[in-house]
Amino acid sequence: METLITMFVPLDFLNAVVYPSISKPIEKVWDGMVVDAVEQAKDNGLDGIYNSAQAKWFNKDNCGDYKFIKANQEILEELLKGKIKSLESLKKCMKING
Repeated sequence: METLITMFVPLDFLNAVVYPSISKPIEKVWDGMVVDAVEQAKDNGLDGIYNSAQAKWFNKDNCGDYKFIKANQEILEELLKGKIKSLESLKKCMKING
């Protein structure tokens, strides 16, 4: 159920009729903004990604639960070669390679 019945007729009307018609376009625009911001961050390299992940607007409530880790060259090579296939494997590799 996307709407809440309040027993206040004008508000219930807005919830039932207006909200569904505007909520999806708003979500689509917001999702597009997040995708654009992430793509821009990727274009700016590791510093861009780090700065975006630290931005106030880019938080769990707005964009999902994104996390990042700093990895050295050895770990990146293992990831690209497909030798690390799980988060647990990545954590073990990070402990070993410091």
